Amino acid sequence: MEPRPNARSRALHRSLSRSPTIAPARPPAPARSRQPATQPASAATKLDSGIQREAANPPDPCICAARMDNEAKK
Repeated sequence: MEPRPNARSRALHRSLSRSPTIAPARPPAPARSRQPATQPASAATKLDSGIQREAANPPDPCICAARMDNEAKK
């Protein structure tokens, strides 16, 4: 026996309410602070970080040799 239309629509509504097809709304983006940006890094700090980066990641000797050759040709 086929269920009554009323019962069918209730079952459909129940299944739809369990699994929403619309994605939940994203939370609002955090408000930007009104504080000024941090002070820019000084030249000494930049140089120091560059030296540390190079020490951790030494340049390829082939590239260095090619650069020196190019500089000598100039």
